Formats: sequence, structure tokens, C-alpha cells
Amino acid sequence: MRWPRLVDVAADLRAAYEAAGWTPLWSRNGRPTAAAMAMLEQFAAADARGLRPDDYDASTLRRLTSEGALDTPAARASFDVALSADAARFVRALQFGRVSARAAHAELRFPPERLDAAAMVRALAQNPTPVATLDAFEPPYEHYRLLKAALARYRALERDTSLRGVTVATTLQPGGRDSGVPRLRRLLRALGDLPPDALVIQASVSDSVTFEPALVDAVRHFQRRQGLEADGVLGAGTRARLDRPFAARSEQIALTLERWRWLPHAFTEPPVIVNVPAFRLHAFSSGSDREADLLSMDVAVGDAFNHRTPVFSDSLRYLIFSPYWDVPPSIARGEILPKARRDLGYLSRGNYEIVDGRERVLPASGSALAAVAAGNARIRQKPGPTNSLGRVKFIFPNAHNVYFHDTPAQAAFERARRDVSHGCIRLAEPARLAEFLLRTLSGWDSTRIAAAMSQTRPEQVNLPRPVPVHIVYATAVAREDGRVFFYDDIYGHDHTLAGLLARGYPFAQ
Repeated sequence: MRWPRLVDVAADLRAAYEAAGWTPLWSRNGRPTAAAMAMLEQFAAADARGLRPDDYDASTLRRLTSEGALDTPAARASFDVALSADAARFVRALQFGRVSARAAHAELRFPPERLDAAAMVRALAQNPTPVATLDAFEPPYEHYRLLKAALARYRALERDTSLRGVTVATTLQPGGRDSGVPRLRRLLRALGDLPPDALVIQASVSDSVTFEPALVDAVRHFQRRQGLEADGVLGAGTRARLDRPFAARSEQIALTLERWRWLPHAFTEPPVIVNVPAFRLHAFSSGSDREADLLSMDVAVGDAFNHRTPVFSDSLRYLIFSPYWDVPPSIARGEILPKARRDLGYLSRGNYEIVDGRERVLPASGSALAAVAAGNARIRQKPGPTNSLGRVKFIFPNAHNVYFHDTPAQAAFERARRDVSHGCIRLAEPARLAEFLLRTLSGWDSTRIAAAMSQTRPEQVNLPRPVPVHIVYATAVAREDGRVFFYDDIYGHDHTLAGLLARGYPFAQ
């Protein structure tokens, strides 16, 4: 076996063979069973599920099925135990992932689920057609299925040698000319960014190298899928994405499929999920992930350099309309105090006030600033249109002091990459999320929400029941319209996960 240390499946194997009276599960009269051969086919096709065939000894076990290889009891025993161990690992990988969510992100927690791997190994050993059984272990979500289909497409693109090589050598503006345009055209068609029926100008051989309008539109489509600014210009960043090997995209999809497998197969309550590198929030109205059943919106997240938004789980419990912003001490000391010391008027112009430990507002003065610096007072920003939290915040109490909130800085939502905050998650459409979460509370319609967001004093509204919040990290997303989006690994979490997976079985749990 490639990974012969079996501590992760030893208990499963013992239970499976005790139930079988310690007789072989996968061979009869020295020959592998039909179920064994079918299981080996599934191991060989593991890459279609985002797994690695060699992790399940696909080629090694296949060689052992040749004539005479299982003639001795010792050979049959080794083959049987290896196949049972790989089958147990395979079904666990499909249902839970190989690396646990907690090993990759210590605070990303989902309700635990159980699997009787011993019973499943015995069942698979009797099943010559295991595909449907194995499919049932995978996440039951539409977007997982779409991403698996996308993986198959990109595996096929990997094998197409005509699509390899540099597209264009230099920056290319719309209407420009380059000898690499014909290959660019083929590549964009293969990727689906240039529709088959697109009007392409090729009246002569010379026209075939022109960066024409149809190709410019296709490049914009490609840029949007890559999380880039969709300007239609073939600059260095876009060229690098176009020339990136398809194998790297396949690996990106496989890492995201691994993250999908961390999710429970059913949510106890419809959750709110934020995908950090995609800068998107999805609020579920049920257990379905169909796009028609989701409230989705753009978000801005923590700056990748030094204010990363953590990946974790918690429960959203209440909203505060027209909130104060209690300025974090680090921001108060590093940004506000220096400006206020130079000009006390800075506080009033920014709608700030100084509050002591007994919630008394202190007049702006040098002594009040000294109290803030000493930790005996704090700075807060009063409700209003310039409040940094905007007009509403959504609280899921956590050690990171991270929450969702409105923002007056709407310009960030015009950008493709939106890692701009100090760690909290800014919402493009906070009123819509408030209305969605309060939809079962009598009287909280859009009119009342708008009024609450325009008050001069905070108002807290508790949710009828806690809503699970999961801050997750997926750099590949397949949409129902057929598009596949790829996002930058802005925090390096994909790189870390790839390192954990490279260690092999038994994986970190």
C-alpha cells in the first residue's frame, strides 16, 4: 500500500472481519470477486471525484488481480485487507473529506455525523455495481454536483495539447493585432467564454489576428470568472490567467470539492454562508442550495495583508439598527488619537465621542484623549450616515469580534477584489438581509426596517431563533448557468490545505 499505516481504519477493519468470521471479503477460490473488480474501477476513477487514485492503490491492487497473483493465503489476505482499508478510506473521504475542517480551520465547526464504515465495507464487498452507493456518500448539494462536472471538463482540457502555450506576448488593447489571437480564440471557445454562435470577423487572413469586439467581450467574460476587473484588455494579469495550466485549475476545483465534503449532508437550520475569496454571502431559505432559494449579495472582507477575516462557525442572534461603532483600541490608538491630538475638532467632524467606563460622554479634551490612551475610556462613533458600520449590524458573538455590517464606503463594491476591511464583513445590501432574517417577525417589513436604519439611537432586535453562520473559503465556484468562477487564494488557505493533503493517510483530523 502507498499508505500502509492503518491507524485511521484499524477499528473498522477489525469490526468488518469479525462480522465476516475472518474470511476474505473480496476474493473467492483465489480469484477477485466482481465486487472487488468494480471497486478497483472506482479507485482508478477517483480523480473524477477530486481524489487521487494512488491514495487508494488503484494500479497496485489491479496488478494483484492478474492470473496466479492470489494463489497463496498470505497473498489473498494482503489483497483483502488492503482493499478493505482503501474502501473504508474512500467512503470516509467522500462523506467527510480526507482532512477534517478543524485541522484546516480550527474554528470551522459543523454538526458531527456518523458513518459505520465497517458495515459499508461489507456491503460494498457484496455489490458489483457500487457507483450509486458511492455517489450517495458525497454532499447532496447542487453546486457540489456542478463543480464535479466542471472538474471533468477541466480534466479534458488538460489533455487537449492544442490549447497549450502562450496566448499573446504583450498587452493587447481592443482593436489591436497579435499573432496569438487565433489561439486566444480557440482557448476562449474551449473555456465557454466565446459562445459558438459569436460573430467573429475573419474576412481575410489578416483579420484573423485582430482583437475584435466579440473576442473583447469574451475576455471580459473570462475576467469576471477569474475575479478580475472586466476591462477587456489583455494585460499581464489576464494573460497569466489565460496561460495558467489547466491542471492547476483542476487542482483548485479538487481542493474546493474537499471543502464541500466538510459540510453536513443536511443543515439543522438554514444557514448564512460567506465565501471569503469569492466576496459573496448566501442566506439559505431552506436546506437547498439552488440559486433561486438563496439570498445572495456581494461582501467586502478583511485585508489579506494584516486584517484577515477568520474562517469559523457561529450563530447569528440579533441585529442592531442605527448602531454605535465602538472603535477597536488598535484603531483608536493607531489612527484616531494621533489626528485628534493635532486637532480636537477631528472628533466632532467624524461624529466621534469619548465614553468612560460608566457610559458617560466626556468633553473632547487632552485629558479625555489621555484616558483613551490609558484604556480608561473609549472612542465610539454615533449613529448616522457617516458611521463606519453604516445603518445596521448583524451580531454572531465570537472571540474575533467579527460581524456583518452596512458601510458608507460603497465604492468598494465596484471593485472585483474586495479584501479591504479590518476583518468584519461589509454587506452590499444590508436592508435585504435584515428583511430576510426578520421575515417571520410581525411588523418588520421593508418600511419599518428603513425607518429603523435612519434613527438617531440604536435599536436591538433579537432573531426568533439563532441562525448558523459559516465563514468558509472556496476558490472555485460552479454556477447553474454553466459558468465556473476561479478566485485568488487571497489568504493562502488553499496552499495550506494542499500541504495537509500531501502528507497522505492517515490525514490530519
